[in-house]
Amino acid sequence: IQPMQLNKRAIHLGARVFFLVFLVKVVIALLRWRRSCKKPKGHPGTAKLRAHLADFHRIKPGEFEQRFIATPALAQRKFDFVIVGAGSAGCVLARRLSENPDFSVLLIEAGGEAQNSPALSQPQQFVAGWRSEVDWCYRSTPQPQLHGRQIDLERGKTLGGSSAINYLMWVRGGREDFDRWATECGCGDEWSFENVKQNFCNLETVTRANLGGSAEGDQQCELRGTDGPIIPHIVHPNLPEAEAFISAHEQLNIPRNFDYNGPTQFGVGYTQLSSHCGRRSDAFTAFIEPVLASRPNLTVVSEAFVRRLRMEKTSNPDRPFRAVAVELEISTGDVIAVYGDREIILSAGAINTPQILMLSGIGDRRHLESHSIPTLLDIPAVGNHLQDHPVIVISALVPESKIEEVKAKRADSSGLSTVAFVKSPVQDSRDEIRGSTSACDLEWILLSRLPPALVTKFALFEFERKIPGLRTNPWLSPVFRFLSDLVEGSIPKPDTQKLFERFIAIGAAYNGPLSRGSVRLASNDPHEQPLIDVALLREPSDLEACVWAVKKIR
Repeated sequence: IQPMQLNKRAIHLGARVFFLVFLVKVVIALLRWRRSCKKPKGHPGTAKLRAHLADFHRIKPGEFEQRFIATPALAQRKFDFVIVGAGSAGCVLARRLSENPDFSVLLIEAGGEAQNSPALSQPQQFVAGWRSEVDWCYRSTPQPQLHGRQIDLERGKTLGGSSAINYLMWVRGGREDFDRWATECGCGDEWSFENVKQNFCNLETVTRANLGGSAEGDQQCELRGTDGPIIPHIVHPNLPEAEAFISAHEQLNIPRNFDYNGPTQFGVGYTQLSSHCGRRSDAFTAFIEPVLASRPNLTVVSEAFVRRLRMEKTSNPDRPFRAVAVELEISTGDVIAVYGDREIILSAGAINTPQILMLSGIGDRRHLESHSIPTLLDIPAVGNHLQDHPVIVISALVPESKIEEVKAKRADSSGLSTVAFVKSPVQDSRDEIRGSTSACDLEWILLSRLPPALVTKFALFEFERKIPGLRTNPWLSPVFRFLSDLVEGSIPKPDTQKLFERFIAIGAAYNGPLSRGSVRLASNDPHEQPLIDVALLREPSDLEACVWAVKKIR
């Protein structure tokens, strides 16, 4: 009998199938063993788990309200102004324009209304909105300078926009930057800080009590607003770790700053948050909700996805096209057009605004033609010059003797108590070359007293980064649920919990990058996520500034 000639590829395939079957059997056996080892109801560990997860809230379907959901009847109406995007800019614009009762204003939001959900309204739940139904769930393209990593880009998809899911920090732009834009960048004197200052003041109500009651507050509050919708305040003055943070900066000749939104930004001090009475003050609840009932000329619609602008030709050679309507896809599945007689205003953010423009035929001709989109206006700058600030987190553990003191004041904390604004040598060199002065380019944020259950969300983010589609893929979602149980179940373990209570970190945000990225269409499908290149650390000087910051923090 001649030896049978076996195909090597068949052998390899058979071995792989055998290994896969063996692996599935092992997983099933482990799951059965885990189920048999579950603690009975009433076990102290179960109660401890529930207690730790009680302060972590996920947005539930029933928490989305129905007040503003768009209907097909909207297509029968005309408005003077149509504003796309109910975020930080859109809500302010809608409030200001609707002050004139002769103007009819429509404010459009793609997401739903969940402002009463604890996940959005409570500052300590800030992370609950990330990668959820109220987040566009954008992710950057692979970043070469970060070894191919993709960065999550949280953008709010709800009334209030990103102000409904951000970290609540209340920070003005640096006055030096406004003055430099006015003089060096050709923006004109109207962009100087003295001319824009009143606009900042109109946003806020600030008193000495808001800023911790310091005697230094009287003079500096003169530069702050007294009758605006947002009431920023200091959350936790005089915390031991915050005072240690401030003292450490003073030893580096960085002075204590009572109000970084006052005369100067440079220095270290307590963080001002856009929350009031334990509730987040997002753009919608602060600017729109209080006036909505008294302004019949202001209409708000939610769950209305803007596909593109509708354009018409004009007789003006300098402005050959004019936007006359927005094309909306509403929750019923209908596609309708809503017309604006005076203006269509795009305030959909740094990602969605250029995406809508390009889908409407406004952008770089070659890029639009590559996606079979007719070019109406060839403007190559659309989608260019995207800037983002990298944040590098350096963590440590506080001494065990301080744990009880830290736990005692954790309940109403958002985890952010102190911030420092400083200038790097890189920024000083740029100023010397330009012969002018710029604002602080580095922002160091102290993180502590985070709600314990937030570690669950952070851990699951890491799983999702490693396995794309883990939450949404029908084949992978059972794995995601298993990992969720596994991570949440690990929180109450004494060693894990003890370490988490000692956790403290400083986040270094670099706010002066020279790197510039872009937003590009992936296709002509409005629902497909655009290609977002944030170009982090592409310029060597950006990396140099970040390295200097990390060394100083350590």
